[in-house]
Order: sequence, then C-alpha cells, then structure tokens
Amino acid sequence: MRGIGDPVSPGWPGVVGGEKLSLEDDRVARRFPKIPSLPLSLRNAEIILASLGGARAPVEWWNSGRVGSGQRVGPGQTVVNMTLQGELTMKKVRNVVATIRGSEEPDRYVILGNHRDAWTYGAVDPNSGTSALLDIGRRFSVLLKSGWRPRRTVLLCSWDAEEFGMIGSTEWVEENVLNLGASAVAYLNVDCAVQGSGFFAGATPQLDGLLLDALKLVQDPDDVALTVEETFKSQNNIIERLSRVDSDFSGFLHHAGIPSIDMYYGADYPVYHTAFDSYDWMIRNADPKKK
Repeated sequence: MRGIGDPVSPGWPGVVGGEKLSLEDDRVARRFPKIPSLPLSLRNAEIILASLGGARAPVEWWNSGRVGSGQRVGPGQTVVNMTLQGELTMKKVRNVVATIRGSEEPDRYVILGNHRDAWTYGAVDPNSGTSALLDIGRRFSVLLKSGWRPRRTVLLCSWDAEEFGMIGSTEWVEENVLNLGASAVAYLNVDCAVQGSGFFAGATPQLDGLLLDALKLVQDPDDVALTVEETFKSQNNIIERLSRVDSDFSGFLHHAGIPSIDMYYGADYPVYHTAFDSYDWMIRNADPKKK
C-alpha cells in the first residue's frame, strides 16, 4: 500500500464516528497496488526464470547477484498458475498507551513506542522490540513503587497495524498532532530491537549527543569490558538520519516534526517479513546467548 495511515482518512484521524472516504474514492483506490504479486522461494524462482527465452539479462544484473550468469529475461512459453487470496475489509485498530505522569513537567511528553502486529511469527519484528518495551515498563513499575517519579510524563505505546502502513501510530499522531507539536520532547522507537550483533541507530540531529551519552552508560553485551558507545565508535558506525518511512517513528517525525530515535542491534537479517522470523531462528542466529 502506498503511503502511511488509514487510507480512508488521509490526513485526519480515523476515529469512530469520524469522516471517512468511500473505498471507491480515487484518493483511496490509488493507495492500493493494481498488480498482484506473491513471494517465491529462490528454487521456484530459478525454475521459472530458467524457462524464459528472449534476450539475455544485462551483465550488471547477474554481476549484482539478481539473476544467474547468462539468464534470459523473456518472453517465454511457461504458464504460471498463480492463486492470490486477499480481501478488502474494514477492521478496528487498537493502540495501547500507558502513562506515567511527570512530577515537574507533566505537560511535556517523552514517548516510547513499538508495534505489536507481525507478518507471521515476528520474533524479531516486532516481538524483540515489544519485549524491550514491556521490560522497560516492568522496570518503571519497580521504580514507581519505590517512590520515583519521572520529571516529564512518559508514554509507553503499543501500536497496532504497523505492517499495514504504520496505521495505528499515524492515526494517533493525527488525532493528537496539535498537542504533540506543543508538548512532545522526543519519540524513541524500538521495532526490530535484536536482529543480530552490533548497535545501530538513526536519529534527528538534536538527539545525537543524548544518544551517545546514554550509550556510555550501557555495558556492551558482547564485550563486558567495553561500553556500547566504545564498540559503536570502534566499528566506525555513525548515527544515521531518519529519512526512511518504514517504522512508527514516521508519523511523529515526518508529520509532527518531533525529534526521534530508532535503534536496534544487527544491521540486517535475512528472514525479514517471512515465516522464518521465528523464536527458533532468534535463539539460533540473532541472539543465541539469550535462550
């Protein structure tokens, strides 16, 4: 789906009883792809590609690993029977937001967020991030019982329907955009918290110093003699800029202009958005020390 947020309420919150466009409206229809597609295993893709005739693939294609050397790109005589099951239906989306009221600046918000819906099992995406968010909530509860209170109000947010186009978080931002623009200090996003080794982060520039100062206080899980900040710098990692639109920080940053951070362990992982993103893959590959 093109764009983010509820397609029947583009630019305004899709709340119960609110204005909605019809599914036939061009502004809604153009959000959805018109060419059906299905993911294939590498083996099945190779069988189909091997049946093609026509011109050979450009040399830069197979040099980049996209197709085999000398592979043809069609047309061919093979007929592929593709069965695509899908439905267009309206569903209710539910966000869960826990509030810890600040003691000195209760009208200023520090927001931590993660989505809880997954393509399949979602051990990395989003359950590793959800685990981190829930453990932060547990630790806050211990502090609260001891009499601690944060200076500013802390919001812990579990977003729904992220995989459908950042719908839960975007609609919440659209509903609260005026208040957020005046009161939000920062949005901290943890989606795929653990997908491998090595710390990576993206942020808006005004939060770079804060992030690095925090990393100095955290012991590196792979080398107890070092801090995360020391290994982060030794690996020549840099804090990226959040120009992409692929997680729940998007509504906060691109719509409301709120300073944001997205952080995670592991540069990338090969089972992204597949049925292999499972607990078994997590304990064998992404995080084998944390069984």
